[in-house]
Amino acid sequence: MDNSDCQKTLEERQKEYKLDEVTALKSVEWYKPEHYTNNLFRTKCDMYAGDAAYKNYLIMDTMKVREEDVYIVTFPKSGTTWVQEVTYLIQNNFDTEKVKKGTIEERMPCIDYQDLDAIEQLASPRILKSHWALPVLPKGIWEKKAKVIYVVRNPKDVAVSFFHFTKAFNGLFGFHGDFETACKQFIDGRVYGGPWWLHVNHGVSHPLVHVVYYEDLIQKPREEIVRIAKYLGKEINEAQIDLVQNYCSFESMRANPSTNFTWMVEQGIIKNDVGFQFMRKGKVGDWINHFSVENSKLFDEMVENMCTNGESKQKLQFGVSHDDFVKMKAAQQQ
Repeated sequence: MDNSDCQKTLEERQKEYKLDEVTALKSVEWYKPEHYTNNLFRTKCDMYAGDAAYKNYLIMDTMKVREEDVYIVTFPKSGTTWVQEVTYLIQNNFDTEKVKKGTIEERMPCIDYQDLDAIEQLASPRILKSHWALPVLPKGIWEKKAKVIYVVRNPKDVAVSFFHFTKAFNGLFGFHGDFETACKQFIDGRVYGGPWWLHVNHGVSHPLVHVVYYEDLIQKPREEIVRIAKYLGKEINEAQIDLVQNYCSFESMRANPSTNFTWMVEQGIIKNDVGFQFMRKGKVGDWINHFSVENSKLFDEMVENMCTNGESKQKLQFGVSHDDFVKMKAAQQQ
């Protein structure tokens, strides 16, 4: 991609994101979340997106889609980068040298806010990223039956990662509240990409979509790598599974300048005074170290009452039961 987003300063990006008089007149509902620097707007499917994505939202339906395209779609902080890199290796014949050429933002740009004209110039097969809910994605995806991989993660772990993510990204979010506030906003749903449960309901129920659960990718990576390869129509042998598993391990990717988003610190998009790592821990169950009993119960109720896909609802019950969590918290206070 020419004039890469990865080489732009924060000021240059924000200038591009700024709405001109024409786009500002478009009729959408704008919302200013408490403790956030930037605004959100409500999309046509009652999902919320950041103002940086507004211009692309207005033309999303007209984006040109190719049959060979692959879209990695997630609620933020659900394992997007990990699945992108797995998919890229499989699609590019396990060529680890090719993976090192350019940042992940260049190789697999985000259609939500990056330059769609530049994305149009990418050679096929393209792998593109999005945090849009499925109904906002280009109509051409479903008409041409392009590939869509949707990644889901336990919402409690998502909420913890999302909290650190929004605090550090002063160029896109600038959240300056505490974790209790972040949890309440997450459940309320008026956050970037939210409501989480509505995003997931759309993602896990579409017949053309391949669903990957973050926890499955951690607990049985080889099996999940094979499933992704099969969905992409690719053969994969044991040696290639080894290569993907090793190259795309969490520690390898966190140390990899192509995937760890360190260039955003240089641009000023990520605060450099908070010790933030884009790939922070990647663990299953780290929520236990952050959640109160009350918030844990509220998240359980959110999954039970708002998630509509029965199979997905069962898959999302990862980690500790409510009763055991209560006992753990009580023991910590003794």
